[in-house]
Amino acid sequence: MTDFPTRMTKDSRTAIDNIFIDYSRINSIQVFSSINGLSDHEAQYLCINNTFDRQTGNFRPVKKRLITKSDVSIFIEMLKNESWDNIINHTDVNESFNLFLNIFKIIFESCFPMQYVTNNVSTNHWITTGIKYLVSTKSFFTL
Repeated sequence: MTDFPTRMTKDSRTAIDNIFIDYSRINSIQVFSSINGLSDHEAQYLCINNTFDRQTGNFRPVKKRLITKSDVSIFIEMLKNESWDNIINHTDVNESFNLFLNIFKIIFESCFPMQYVTNNVSTNHWITTGIKYLVSTKSFFTL
């Protein structure tokens, strides 16, 4: 997504910094560069227009796997109870791996199915008061 040079020296300009995005959860993004004067790398910042529907005030559902401790315990127990003899005794390593992967995926999907969930801003407990303050005053710091 970063399509501009992020590291500049007197002899070169390179775009070596990366930002990875899961497009399935957001509407659109923008990446900007900001000269920070601290190093030969420019700062990047990412603006995300999230899945929040401003007209209704509701979040759109997102498909996720919900993994709980009890689900993990069930998953481990099902793996323990699975008969692995046909995989261990198989002579072709590729076929053995494919058999293992198929069994593993079936158990994984049954223990951790994809579900639609709605995100809520109030669940972002990691956003501290300090971060909220910086977000509210960010226009003061930008050129």
